[in-house]
Amino acid sequence: MSNNLLKFIIGIELVKMITPIPIERLFERFYLGKFKVRVLESVSNKSYVCFLEKGIVGNKKIGYRIVEKGEALFVYTRCCWNHRRVELG
Repeated sequence: MSNNLLKFIIGIELVKMITPIPIERLFERFYLGKFKVRVLESVSNKSYVCFLEKGIVGNKKIGYRIVEKGEALFVYTRCCWNHRRVELG
């Protein structure tokens, strides 16, 4: 693991002891509004995320793949939304 990631994890543990709210919820996002992810680290325009739900990700150009719960990938930060997309219909 990178040194920054270790510092980040230690910082989260310290904040957990101080705050009564679950700190993990601050880093939860929804990949394209569909699948819940946890942002582990952000590097410029990409984020290293851990998927908290199983689903299918990708597009026509690069192809689709099934991600399992707990799998970690680099994705664009702009694809990690704050709220789940509302399904119409």
